[in-house]
Amino acid sequence: GGTPPPPGGTPPPAGPPPGQWNQPAPGAGAPPPGGPPAAQWGQAPAAPPPGTPYGAPAAPSQGTNGLAVGSLILGILSFFCVGLIAGPIAIVLGFLGRKKANEEMAGNGAGMALAGIITGALGFAVSLVFVLFTFVFTESVVNELDDINSDPSDGICNEDRFWQDPDC
Repeated sequence: GGTPPPPGGTPPPAGPPPGQWNQPAPGAGAPPPGGPPAAQWGQAPAAPPPGTPYGAPAAPSQGTNGLAVGSLILGILSFFCVGLIAGPIAIVLGFLGRKKANEEMAGNGAGMALAGIITGALGFAVSLVFVLFTFVFTESVVNELDDINSDPSDGICNEDRFWQDPDC
């Protein structure tokens, strides 16, 4: 629809005449150097060049040190369960992870591996003390209970030890 164009072509749209699109105001001076190029009549203004991102550019990633991560996870787990197994494995993985970090990965993961070594050693020590204490304490409790509950069957009912005395 609409009206047909007049003979002789289409009239230019209303607006500034060609060549005066981004002209500075009188006395304003020239546009800053390196700015976006001025758009010509009938063209959209050019987009400004892309800016730099905020902050410093990220260093190229060298990957994750899996040995260090495994060491830290097992070191933490050694406090909560299977410390006698997870602790030594965490220590070994920690030493291997530190070696790999220092030789191949420019130190990436060395701190994590050290944390795995420390937590693995502490978890192992706590678990070992707990197990030894449990066996020693259990043995002494059993001996105490045997002494408490032992009442010879001598034919006399001991009223103070009614439940333990077989004669009552």
